[in-house]
Amino acid sequence: MNLYFPSLTSLVRGIILALILTVIGHYAVQAIEISTLSTSLFTYGIAAGTLAMLLLSSLFIDTKVRTTTLYVGNLAFKTNEAALRELFSEYGQVQSVRIMKDRLTRKPRGFAFVEMERSGARAAARSLNGEEFNERVIKVNVANRRKSNDN
Repeated sequence: MNLYFPSLTSLVRGIILALILTVIGHYAVQAIEISTLSTSLFTYGIAAGTLAMLLLSSLFIDTKVRTTTLYVGNLAFKTNEAALRELFSEYGQVQSVRIMKDRLTRKPRGFAFVEMERSGARAAARSLNGEEFNERVIKVNVANRRKSNDN
């Protein structure tokens, strides 16, 4: 299990939530007229519990989906996004499909990029590279990072 530390925004939100719950708890316990010692302990308990819950949940729950972008080449020009999404979804959750088109004619250029969860992307690349899809043998590889145009 990977540990991911909470962002500053998450920590601030958690502290604000703990303070709100503490104030509500403090006045709720006073309203039902429990002794002062019990009110203080209850109030501190709510604050400590809320902060502990925030820290533990943000440290141990990975809410980010780690993705990898795949290059899919030698596509038939009739291939659409839905067909690619269906093909790759057999290997994992597909985040996005982008079929590249010519700027002037808006016709497909014969390649696409599929963004999907990391483990599924590796399996898809291994399994689908060199396979036939829409009567063409497709090429599937992990996409290279785009080069910047800083001259």
